[in-house]
Amino acid sequence: MTFEVVGSTGNIYKTSIGNVPTCDCPDVRFRKVQCKHICFSLIYCQVLHAMNVAQELREMLAALSLKRILDRTTLTTTGERKPIEGECPICFHDFENKEITTWRQLCGSNLHETCFKVWEATAHASHDIVRCLYW
Repeated sequence: MTFEVVGSTGNIYKTSIGNVPTCDCPDVRFRKVQCKHICFSLIYCQVLHAMNVAQELREMLAALSLKRILDRTTLTTTGERKPIEGECPICFHDFENKEITTWRQLCGSNLHETCFKVWEATAHASHDIVRCLYW
C-alpha cells in the first residue's frame, strides 16, 4: 500500500507500507530511521489493526531513538557545550574527530562550523535573523 502524507512543513512524502515500510522523507533517506509519516500511515489508515503488527510498531518507535533526539534538543541551563557526538542538525552528517565544530551557547548544541556559516549567510540573504535549529 502506498500513501502520500503531508509533512509539517507542507512537503508531500510518499510512504509505502509492506514488509519493510519506506518513506522518501529526509529522516529515512539521511538518518536511516523510521519516520512519523510511516507511523501516521500505519495508524491513520488502520493498517496496523488489519495486519496486527503491534510488535513491528514498537520496533519502529524504538528505532526513532527518542532519547537521543530529546538529549540533543533539551536546553542546558548552564550554557555548557554538549559532547561532540551524533550528527550535525544542518547537514545530517556525523561529526568527525578532525572537523571544526561550533556550538550555540543558548542550548549547547554542536554544529559544523561551515554548515553554520552557510545557515547564517542564507538567513542574512533573506533579511532574516539567524534562528536556533532547536526552537
